[in-house]
Amino acid sequence: MEILDTNLIVEKNKLTGDEPWLITLDVQLSDTETIYLVRNTEDITFDGRTYQAFPLEIDERNQVTQGNIPTLGVRVSNVNRLIQSYLEDYGGLVDNEITLRVLSRLDTTWYEAIAFTYKILGCVADAMYVNFTLGAANPLNRRFPLYKYISNHCNWQFGGAECNYTFDYVGTWTASKRYWVGDLIRPTAAYTGVYRTDLYSYRCIFPGRTGLTEPSWSTVTCAKFTEDDAEIHWMECSLTTWTATRRYYEGDIVHGTTVTSTSQNYRALNEGVSGSGQPNWPSRLGSTILDGTVAGGITWTVNTCKRSLRNCRDLGIPTNFGGHPGLSGKGMKVV
Repeated sequence: MEILDTNLIVEKNKLTGDEPWLITLDVQLSDTETIYLVRNTEDITFDGRTYQAFPLEIDERNQVTQGNIPTLGVRVSNVNRLIQSYLEDYGGLVDNEITLRVLSRLDTTWYEAIAFTYKILGCVADAMYVNFTLGAANPLNRRFPLYKYISNHCNWQFGGAECNYTFDYVGTWTASKRYWVGDLIRPTAAYTGVYRTDLYSYRCIFPGRTGLTEPSWSTVTCAKFTEDDAEIHWMECSLTTWTATRRYYEGDIVHGTTVTSTSQNYRALNEGVSGSGQPNWPSRLGSTILDGTVAGGITWTVNTCKRSLRNCRDLGIPTNFGGHPGLSGKGMKVV
């Protein structure tokens, strides 16, 4: 049962009153945009927002006894096609929210008596009205689990927020700084000649704030380690731009000299020295190419993002893809 403010109860129970009771709608268009409507002959201001006077009708709320999900109908005038233009721009608004409020005015100030927030389950427009069907989503129609993790498929768009599989450096290691999963850094210049900042790079695999003292960076390919005085975890990544006549180690990843961030990169299959000229990089998945002399050169393999959890696991960064590193080649794990 909805409980009203004491002053509003007094106002409601009056036989006659000078102040109106108004119904407003907060119609969510997107995560950042909402329109505000009020069933009134003039605009009002409530909670710092201007509600535009607009013709609208609301059905009565009915109780159901057959186990159905109750719904509520709302009709908003469509004579000027204003609301219809929003429907066209925002994909019909289905699954967005509408907040219905009942307001009353006391001493020239509007107060909220009751508020209900509904999901937009359906929307139909004609020459007169935009008809919204409001309610709660049926839990039996929802996908469960929300995501399925399959070993040879990834749900996420490459480089997106969920993926975080990107090869842009965010700079050199900095004390007392927060890094996020996927951030790629190099040791500071003070470590040149020790850990070779031109050879080694490190990817954050567990977010956190760095300590006050730079860690002893691992030079073991794909090694994972934690800073001594901090919670953050790093992994040796060895991703660099390909460089001529340079020694690379098995597991090192490079990209071509013409790009700085790409899904097309190459993994060294052996230790060796690169040639004097950049190889003609292949693009077909699984292709290999020899870089340098046959005796001391490097064989590179195309290391394209394969949109699979196996690929993510091979790179040692399964948390980036939201997957599980222990998946088998044929299995599926619900998490």
